[in-house]
Amino acid sequence: MTSKPDSSSSSSSEIETNDARDVLRERARDAIAKQPARTVTILSSLLAAQDELGYLPVEAIDEVAARMTASANSVWGIASFYPNFRFTPPNRHKVELCWGPTCHVLGAQHILQGLLPQLGLDNEGETEDGVISLKLNTCLGVCAHGPAMSFDEELAGHMSLDKAIRLVERIKAYDEEVERGVLILKDVERSKAEIAAKAAVRTAERAAMAQAAAAEAAAKLAAEEEARAQADAEWPTTEVEKAPQPPVAASAVVAEAAVAEEDAKSPGDDALAGDSPSVDGSTLSGEEPSEETKDD
Repeated sequence: MTSKPDSSSSSSSEIETNDARDVLRERARDAIAKQPARTVTILSSLLAAQDELGYLPVEAIDEVAARMTASANSVWGIASFYPNFRFTPPNRHKVELCWGPTCHVLGAQHILQGLLPQLGLDNEGETEDGVISLKLNTCLGVCAHGPAMSFDEELAGHMSLDKAIRLVERIKAYDEEVERGVLILKDVERSKAEIAAKAAVRTAERAAMAQAAAAEAAAKLAAEEEARAQADAEWPTTEVEKAPQPPVAASAVVAEAAVAEEDAKSPGDDALAGDSPSVDGSTLSGEEPSEETKDD
């Protein structure tokens, strides 16, 4: 039974493919616009695009046609006429052997016949491991240093088979290191993503636990408030209790007690109205003393 394809993964791959095409189109457009040729032609635009991308994808053909106001078929016809143009992505490293008359006479054929078995090739082309693309160049322009080769756009003259094999092996070793580094970086990024995902899960769990605890506390408080309100509603309220009087200050009580004690000790109003002698012999009632009192 055939399983149903994952629509999310297919849509994701489509998005990535469209993004890659947009990048190719943008790079080709910039290369065509910035080409140093004084006279811009279809051929010069194709060369500029291939120098930038390493090959001529359909997006580059379309950009050249749009810039030169030509049809895509006419641009394709010119590009396919010249063998120097390629329409598939090259491998990661490019090795070129000069196939000009001078280099050919000086030993390019011997170098080619010895290098092909090392690369697992029968003729110029791409190795299966995606590392090296071998190309025979019509002329590298350094005839005085022939036989000449180019390794990732760097020229090397007075080439021999042993030297060519050593440089190819060096490129392979470098590519392995780079690929290993890429794999390590991918592993690191994958580990970071896993750690971030786990941290996000833990954070979400803690947030959920805190939210649940807050909800539980709120529910408990609401239940207590409801119970208190219900108890207040059931409490009998037959009489309205009077508000308690504020307590009398202690100093006022002492003062009142002292006044009462003085009142108890002092004579009454009748005693104050009687004839009690004063200092000068007069009475408090205001009457003059008698003669007998004066003589005494």
